[in-house]
Amino acid sequence: MPNEAVSRLTRDRGTLASRLRWGLAWAVGIAFAVWAFVRWRAGQVTFDDSLISFRYAENLVHGRGLVYNAGERVEGYTNFLWVLVAAAAIRLGSDPLAATRAAGVGAYMATVVLAALIASRPVLPFRRARLACVALVALLVLPSGLAPFAGTGLETSFVALIVVAIGVVHHLASRPGRAHWALAAFLPLVAVLTRLDVGLALAASALASAVHHLRSRLTVSSYARHMVSTFGLAALGLAAFIAWKRVYYGDFVPNTFYAKAADHSHVDAGLAYVVAFVQSYPSVMVLVMLAASGLFTVRSGPRASFLVYAATACALHVAYVIRVGGDFMEYRFMWKYWPLLVCAAIVGAEGIGARAVPVIGAALAIGVAVVPTILEKRFGMRVTRGDERIRRHGQGGWRCPRPSATSGHGRRDDACRDGLLHAGCDDGRSVGAQRPLRRTHEASRRRRR
Repeated sequence: MPNEAVSRLTRDRGTLASRLRWGLAWAVGIAFAVWAFVRWRAGQVTFDDSLISFRYAENLVHGRGLVYNAGERVEGYTNFLWVLVAAAAIRLGSDPLAATRAAGVGAYMATVVLAALIASRPVLPFRRARLACVALVALLVLPSGLAPFAGTGLETSFVALIVVAIGVVHHLASRPGRAHWALAAFLPLVAVLTRLDVGLALAASALASAVHHLRSRLTVSSYARHMVSTFGLAALGLAAFIAWKRVYYGDFVPNTFYAKAADHSHVDAGLAYVVAFVQSYPSVMVLVMLAASGLFTVRSGPRASFLVYAATACALHVAYVIRVGGDFMEYRFMWKYWPLLVCAAIVGAEGIGARAVPVIGAALAIGVAVVPTILEKRFGMRVTRGDERIRRHGQGGWRCPRPSATSGHGRRDDACRDGLLHAGCDDGRSVGAQRPLRRTHEASRRRRR
């Protein structure tokens, strides 16, 4: 009896201590999320590209189909699920900009909480290393260009959350049970329906799973079952989606593919884009070094699998960004995978352990992120501050009063004639928004034939 009482008391103390540790982890995550929200509120941004999605959503709700101009089936969006979210908001009588902004900011805050939970997990035996991991979460808040993207009306922060969640669910926190299996199968489907290029992250997850099975000496049949259960639903959904696109739009890829990637080489522009990002935000190099250190020191287990996934996904994404030539918005493509890189640096710092490297690395990364560099001022892109310049205009779309209200380096200024953005024109052909892309599309199809 005394032994049973002691055993029960020890077990109860362990359960209480575990609950307290996880409660503290949630408190840390919520504190970082509040800080992230404050940072977003201080620098809100609205990009006119989001209005293109709203135009498609509006036409869908009003029975004109998933088109930009009535009667013209051209796929000018790359965020199918995000368009449906905007359509649902319009159908319910809500403002699509407010709805997508709320979803984006919510996804950004959820990503920060998830990173804080990864950093605050009670698995580290060394206090300094754990504090360094928690401090690295600040890299999701400090960069000047990151927080504003949460509320632009675009899917950037939502994609970032999905990419991190796939790594956590598939690799870092794999648990048996139907709920975990359902989430592991559902996330890839959401990913590919939101943006097709997130399929690169799914390929990275499949590769990391293969490496884990090889290291664990599991059978091929076990890996095959894992692949089917994890990616089978996404594969079926993607096949159905592409078949529908072929029937509805007459092509497998969106029209923007022919404008940015088909039959054109943008490697030089893409390299300049990536180099400018590194020069604008040098802390990325510290994060890469921490993640790489963990990749070489952690050889097995969930953390090793997560690091392989993160390294492969980030590498594939950077190659994709270089191939398509970057983007005119303020490093939008890079911010999608920034949270995953921060989480990889956190897990890498865990693997380094009690050495001073995590502390020094975290201090250096935060220091570089806090101090605005000359390079950031030189290479940082201009953004639209505040959405008060862009407002609803009748039933035809959205209006901005001056061409200077557009974003980026002025690429869209010529298109904003008479104060009307591309996404707000009753007929996109009046400013050449459709015909050049369609000519490129048709020329590419003729060459393929």
